[in-house]
Amino acid sequence: IYAFLWCLLIVLLGFIIPIIQLFLWLIDTYSYLFDSEFLEIITNTIIIGSFASVLIVLISIYASYVNRSTSNMYTKFSLKIFSIGYSIPGVVIAVGIIIPITLIDDLQAAIFGSPIFYLSGSFIALIIAYLVRFSTISFNATESGLSKIKNNIDLTAKSFGFSNFMILKNIHIPMMKTTVITALILVFVDIVKELPATLILRPFNFDTLAIHIYELASSEQLSFIASPALMLITIGLIPVIILIRKTVGYENEIRD
Repeated sequence: IYAFLWCLLIVLLGFIIPIIQLFLWLIDTYSYLFDSEFLEIITNTIIIGSFASVLIVLISIYASYVNRSTSNMYTKFSLKIFSIGYSIPGVVIAVGIIIPITLIDDLQAAIFGSPIFYLSGSFIALIIAYLVRFSTISFNATESGLSKIKNNIDLTAKSFGFSNFMILKNIHIPMMKTTVITALILVFVDIVKELPATLILRPFNFDTLAIHIYELASSEQLSFIASPALMLITIGLIPVIILIRKTVGYENEIRD
């Protein structure tokens, strides 16, 4: 009973009470939900999260398949480097990216005389940061899903003249459908709530929900935090609910 009460206390203090407070603030500021600027921020968050998560998962699938088909010391070392980004703070990754990107922009400005910086403050820098930061999550998921497919399937497909790309496209990805969806959801949820890298590398006048919450908190507009905070929770929960439903449905199909 004490363990139950302790767990209940943690849930109350860490989730239920803050959610209740957010809803109380929302009652006073509900009109902000329909503000055009707020709707634009939601759109920005969903678009950048969706695009980056799809790109990261596609690269992770390719990396997992390369590791499966050509496993050597060079590949293993490259994948080790590929997979360490999640342990590095977002602000460190952002600084590590912005330094070489600034040098490249300075170089092209000196060579071509262009006053425009094409990489600094661009979506390219932001996507690279997400790729470095969240590839580990996606790669671990796709690697796990691919390892469940026996190598005999690859050998049989190659005997029928299938190329590696055809095997991956027509056999592996359909068999890994649940794994791919899981990876997409995990990466998407992490991207939409990422703050440091997005704050440093975002293009000018581009806000996400995480940045908007940070700015409102910094200016002590606490009551207005309710709308973006609850929206961020909703955007994070909906994919998780979809994932749970698909996982339960998949397990029921296996039992049947």
